[in-house]
Amino acid sequence: MHLLRNTFRYASKKDWSPIAKDLKPVYTAPSEQAALEALLAFTEKWDKRYPAIIKLWENAWAGSPGTLPCRGPLRTGAVDIVRHAQRLTAVPRLHALLGGLHLSGAYFAPSIARTVEALIALVPDLLVPAHCTGWQAQHTLAAALPDSWVQGSSGTCYRLSAD
Repeated sequence: MHLLRNTFRYASKKDWSPIAKDLKPVYTAPSEQAALEALLAFTEKWDKRYPAIIKLWENAWAGSPGTLPCRGPLRTGAVDIVRHAQRLTAVPRLHALLGGLHLSGAYFAPSIARTVEALIALVPDLLVPAHCTGWQAQHTLAAALPDSWVQGSSGTCYRLSAD
């Protein structure tokens, strides 16, 4: 999500719509190969005008071979976003989920149990819930996923690699 949003930081506003249209085949591709082909087509069209955008997408891809990085606020539901990314990439493995899960406060308390159950089923290698996850959800996640859960803190770096 942030990857797409950050793309527009490097482009003139008049090009936002055509860039969005040309990137859609990348992040909606039915397979990694199709996504790579779409990214190549995007590169051929936009590289001369916006090389920083191309570098942004290449770096994101290189940092996560075999999957398209999914970054963004998880307000729409972390599990829904992960499942959507898995459908887009056809990669079933959840290597890492980092960020605020928006499960803090009484309004979100009923969502904690079903979110934890879904995350258990997704078997993440690394789970780093952040600021707005809330203390109740943090404790529930730590107990349910002790091998995956890591306390998040600002300034922490995580080095992820594909198997």
